[in-house]
Amino acid sequence: MSIFPEPKNPRKDKNVKYEVVNEMLQSLLITKNLEEKDSVLIYRTLISNSNIPEEVSDSAIVRLRKNYEKMKREWHPKDFISHYNCYFDRRNARIYQLNYNKKTKGFDVKSYRQDWGFTQLNL
Repeated sequence: MSIFPEPKNPRKDKNVKYEVVNEMLQSLLITKNLEEKDSVLIYRTLISNSNIPEEVSDSAIVRLRKNYEKMKREWHPKDFISHYNCYFDRRNARIYQLNYNKKTKGFDVKSYRQDWGFTQLNL
């Protein structure tokens, strides 16, 4: 069962799915909708995290760049060509990319890590 009924007026209700999901992500999860102009924010923002295993910051930067290349291929979903489908959750150091799946009438979500592990020095 879909939470989104078929629109009565497809031309008018074309983006209702996008609008509902966009509002939920921005209001409830406190995310920021990302656009091309945010590319530096995406591949240059490393959020340190001492609760995960330590990793070399250079490899984390490479991961961010690869993540950016993956997500920009699907930046504009066909159904919502004028909108973007990536959301930055700074608190959890994740970028979520949502694509509507017509077959399941739900969303496929990809999550990209924006953090890197480090060990704190206790002096």
